[in-house]
Amino acid sequence: MGRSTRRKSPSPHLTHHHPLTPPQIISSLSLLPLNASGSIPTIRAAATTFNSLPPPVSRNIGPLLLWTITCIGKQREVLQTGGQYENETRRQMGEELLRAAKDLMVFAGLVKYRLGERVWAAVTGAGGEVGAY
Repeated sequence: MGRSTRRKSPSPHLTHHHPLTPPQIISSLSLLPLNASGSIPTIRAAATTFNSLPPPVSRNIGPLLLWTITCIGKQREVLQTGGQYENETRRQMGEELLRAAKDLMVFAGLVKYRLGERVWAAVTGAGGEVGAY
Protein backbone atom coordinates (compact mmCIF):
# COMPACT_ATOMS: atom_id res chain seq x y z
CA MET A 1 0.00 0.00 0.00
CA GLY A 2 2.89 2.38 0.67
CA ARG A 3 4.26 1.73 -2.78
CA SER A 4 4.69 4.79 -4.99
CA THR A 5 3.03 4.57 -8.38
CA ARG A 6 4.91 7.51 -9.81
CA ARG A 7 7.06 6.46 -12.77
CA LYS A 8 10.44 7.89 -13.54
CA SER A 9 10.56 9.99 -16.67
CA PRO A 10 12.67 8.46 -19.42
CA SER A 11 16.25 9.56 -19.92
CA PRO A 12 16.63 12.62 -22.18
CA HIS A 13 18.78 10.42 -24.44
CA LEU A 14 15.79 8.16 -25.05
CA THR A 15 13.25 10.90 -25.68
CA HIS A 16 15.49 12.93 -27.96
CA HIS A 17 14.09 13.04 -31.51
CA HIS A 18 17.50 12.56 -33.11
CA PRO A 19 19.71 9.80 -31.78
CA LEU A 20 22.86 11.04 -30.11
CA THR A 21 26.22 9.85 -31.34
CA PRO A 22 28.48 8.06 -28.86
CA PRO A 23 30.82 11.09 -28.55
CA GLN A 24 27.80 13.28 -27.75
CA ILE A 25 26.70 10.89 -25.01
CA ILE A 26 30.24 10.73 -23.58
CA SER A 27 30.49 14.51 -23.74
CA SER A 28 27.24 14.86 -21.81
CA LEU A 29 28.78 12.84 -18.95
CA SER A 30 31.55 15.47 -18.55
CA LEU A 31 34.17 12.83 -17.78
CA LEU A 32 36.39 13.67 -20.76
CA PRO A 33 37.24 17.11 -22.18
CA LEU A 34 35.58 16.57 -25.56
CA ASN A 35 34.43 20.18 -25.87
CA ALA A 36 37.65 21.85 -24.70
CA SER A 37 38.42 23.24 -28.17
CA GLY A 38 42.11 23.39 -27.37
CA SER A 39 41.65 25.17 -24.03
CA ILE A 40 44.44 23.93 -21.75
CA PRO A 41 42.71 25.25 -18.57
CA THR A 42 39.58 23.26 -19.49
CA ILE A 43 41.65 20.12 -20.10
CA ARG A 44 43.50 20.61 -16.80
CA ALA A 45 40.18 21.04 -14.98
CA ALA A 46 39.02 17.71 -16.43
CA ALA A 47 42.27 16.09 -15.24
CA THR A 48 41.75 17.54 -11.76
CA THR A 49 38.19 16.19 -11.74
CA PHE A 50 39.50 12.80 -12.86
CA ASN A 51 41.85 12.70 -9.88
CA SER A 52 38.90 13.21 -7.52
CA LEU A 53 36.66 10.51 -9.01
CA PRO A 54 35.93 7.40 -6.95
CA PRO A 55 38.16 4.43 -7.92
CA PRO A 56 35.38 2.40 -9.61
CA VAL A 57 34.73 5.32 -11.97
CA SER A 58 38.34 6.41 -12.53
CA ARG A 59 39.34 2.82 -13.25
CA ASN A 60 37.08 2.88 -16.33
CA ILE A 61 38.20 6.23 -17.73
CA GLY A 62 41.18 4.68 -19.54
CA PRO A 63 39.09 2.26 -21.62
CA LEU A 64 36.51 5.02 -22.20
CA LEU A 65 39.29 7.33 -23.38
CA LEU A 66 40.65 4.67 -25.72
CA TRP A 67 37.21 3.88 -27.10
CA THR A 68 36.40 7.57 -27.60
CA ILE A 69 39.61 8.25 -29.54
CA THR A 70 38.96 5.18 -31.70
CA CYS A 71 35.37 6.31 -32.29
CA ILE A 72 36.56 9.78 -33.31
CA GLY A 73 38.96 8.18 -35.79
CA LYS A 74 36.19 6.09 -37.33
CA GLN A 75 33.89 9.11 -37.62
CA ARG A 76 36.66 11.07 -39.36
CA GLU A 77 37.10 8.18 -41.81
CA VAL A 78 33.39 8.21 -42.59
CA LEU A 79 33.50 11.97 -43.19
CA GLN A 80 36.51 11.65 -45.48
CA THR A 81 35.20 8.72 -47.52
CA GLY A 82 31.46 8.71 -46.93
CA GLY A 83 30.23 10.85 -49.77
CA GLN A 84 30.90 11.61 -53.36
CA TYR A 85 31.04 15.35 -52.69
CA GLU A 86 33.56 16.99 -50.42
CA ASN A 87 32.27 20.17 -48.88
CA GLU A 88 33.24 22.70 -46.26
CA THR A 89 30.94 21.22 -43.62
CA ARG A 90 32.57 17.78 -43.81
CA ARG A 91 36.03 19.33 -43.66
CA GLN A 92 35.09 21.46 -40.67
CA MET A 93 33.53 18.52 -38.82
CA GLY A 94 36.67 16.48 -39.45
CA GLU A 95 38.82 19.29 -38.04
CA GLU A 96 36.61 19.53 -34.94
CA LEU A 97 36.91 15.79 -34.37
CA LEU A 98 40.69 15.96 -34.77
CA ARG A 99 40.81 18.84 -32.27
CA ALA A 100 38.80 16.76 -29.80
CA ALA A 101 41.19 13.82 -30.26
CA LYS A 102 44.18 16.09 -29.65
CA ASP A 103 42.51 17.45 -26.51
CA LEU A 104 41.98 13.90 -25.31
CA MET A 105 45.65 13.14 -25.90
CA VAL A 106 46.65 16.15 -23.79
CA PHE A 107 44.24 14.95 -21.09
CA ALA A 108 45.73 11.45 -21.30
CA GLY A 109 49.21 12.90 -20.84
CA LEU A 110 48.08 14.70 -17.70
CA VAL A 111 46.61 11.55 -16.15
CA LYS A 112 48.87 8.90 -17.71
CA TYR A 113 50.20 7.60 -14.39
CA ARG A 114 46.65 6.88 -13.26
CA LEU A 115 45.81 5.09 -16.53
CA GLY A 116 48.37 2.32 -16.26
CA GLU A 117 51.09 1.30 -18.71
CA ARG A 118 48.98 -0.86 -21.00
CA VAL A 119 46.16 1.63 -21.31
CA TRP A 120 48.63 4.47 -21.89
CA ALA A 121 50.32 2.48 -24.68
CA ALA A 122 46.96 1.67 -26.28
CA VAL A 123 45.79 5.31 -26.03
CA THR A 124 48.97 6.65 -27.64
CA GLY A 125 48.68 4.03 -30.38
CA ALA A 126 45.07 4.99 -31.09
CA GLY A 127 45.94 8.69 -30.97
CA GLY A 128 48.68 8.09 -33.51
CA GLU A 129 46.29 6.30 -35.85
CA VAL A 130 43.81 9.17 -35.65
CA GLY A 131 46.54 11.73 -36.30
CA ALA A 132 46.25 13.36 -32.89
CA TYR A 133 49.70 12.38 -31.67
